[in-house]
Amino acid sequence: MFSDNPNTKLIIEGRVVLGQLAEIHADAFKAGEKKNLFHGLIHLDEEKFLKPDFGYNKDNVIHMLVSIF
Repeated sequence: MFSDNPNTKLIIEGRVVLGQLAEIHADAFKAGEKKNLFHGLIHLDEEKFLKPDFGYNKDNVIHMLVSIF
C-alpha cells in the first residue's frame, strides 16, 4: 500500500482549538480513493469538557493493515 506511488498514502492530521476541541483523524488513499480510518475528538469547552467522540471504519483499517503486512 505504501509505495512510491503518489496516489497511495496515509495521512494523519490533528489540531487543537484552545477552549473548544482537540482532534485527530487518519485517512488512507489508494489509487486516489480516500478511505476513512478513524477519528477522535475531545471537547475542551465548558459545556462538554473532556467528553470524547471516537469512531473508526473497521473494514478500512483491516484493509490497510493487510496491505502493509
